[in-house]
Amino acid sequence: MRQDRSDWLDRLRIQHDWIDHLARAGERYWRNDVEYLSLKVVSRGLFLAVTVMLALLYVLSIITNLLPGTNEIAIPLTTLPAEQDLGAIVDQTFSKSSGAVLNVVGLLTLVVSATYTTKALRHGSERVLRPELSKQVRLLKPGNLLAGLGLALSVLLSWLLGMSTAVRTAAINELLGFHVSRLLVNVGKGLIVGLTITLIMLALFIAWRRMTAGASTRTVLAACAVLAGFIVGANFVLLYTFILALVDPNTSGGVVLVLTILAWVNVVARGFFYTACWVAEINNR
Repeated sequence: MRQDRSDWLDRLRIQHDWIDHLARAGERYWRNDVEYLSLKVVSRGLFLAVTVMLALLYVLSIITNLLPGTNEIAIPLTTLPAEQDLGAIVDQTFSKSSGAVLNVVGLLTLVVSATYTTKALRHGSERVLRPELSKQVRLLKPGNLLAGLGLALSVLLSWLLGMSTAVRTAAINELLGFHVSRLLVNVGKGLIVGLTITLIMLALFIAWRRMTAGASTRTVLAACAVLAGFIVGANFVLLYTFILALVDPNTSGGVVLVLTILAWVNVVARGFFYTACWVAEINNR
């Protein structure tokens, strides 16, 4: 049975270049221990992502206090009770979670995790995209901290843009002071999603282009666009799962926060490096 399945896959790879390309990317991922590079990013990026999530809670508490009403956020597949004040829940969760982070130790954690995460991303990208030229990335290189802080801000911005698409039309109308049709609001939210994908795609392209001189610009852009769409989808799952946990009285928001972030970091890191393997296999036919 296994041999038949292998023969079937081999025939598909011969008939379809894109299937062969995906398979070669998977082979590179496992053959070159790229999974280990992914795990290094996960172990370092988890602390950075937790800090960014607390920053998101802080910003979200401000936004929900500015928005009129008590039920300002609409989460797909569920309906929050009209009397439930999401802003108060966010404030309470933030006050419980931030005490151990927003201090000197928290600032040090942010600096160290940003530096180590950037080093792991740079080292992994060099190993995958140009292994013949890759060299050890120095931890204390000044650019690592700046790039890490930029990465944290980029993640925070993408989460905020994703959360903005969950604001109810009624709350937007009251905030603006005039009526905006639901259709126009939905179009605007669609544009926000498109903008988020575009920003992430461009950031990935800038980071990868110098390492992929032999590949066509269009192909690398396509790979970055697919990965950006995947990241945005993961963002929505993370944000909606966390908000649902906040409003469920039987769920510990702090535990769900850590678990959902851990899942998000794992999925995004693996998606990042698998796409990098796909890009590295562009000219290997």
